[in-house]
Amino acid sequence: MPISVHSIKQIPPSQGVHPLDYLNDQYGESWMYVGRRAYYRRRHMKPSPLANPFRVQASQPRGSCVAQYRHWLWQQIQIAGTNPVLGVLCSLAAWEDDLRLYCWCQQPGPCHAHVIIAAVAWLRSSEGQAFLITRP
Repeated sequence: MPISVHSIKQIPPSQGVHPLDYLNDQYGESWMYVGRRAYYRRRHMKPSPLANPFRVQASQPRGSCVAQYRHWLWQQIQIAGTNPVLGVLCSLAAWEDDLRLYCWCQQPGPCHAHVIIAAVAWLRSSEGQAFLITRP
């Protein structure tokens, strides 16, 4: 049940097949878009609750927005009550098959999806399970 990170930009071009249709055909439910709202090849892509709200700045290294995301995600996990971010993370932690996370980052390289994988691993751990049991 490994989770891997991939870039939408690296989907092989297929004549007449939109990349989202390609992903659905190839992987069915075993892939998830974790990016922001986008319009790509004349199709709208809904934003993920796990999208990185921080954009890469030309004056900063690409990994700096990943560090900001790590802090933001931990804050989101700790929000009490109904929590869409934690809900999606828990769904990923319960997922039993291979899963591919897609965003726009060039791979290999720093990407907020790697932080998502670490958060899912933590939720699967005894520490993460204890957190879920005791959270308000």
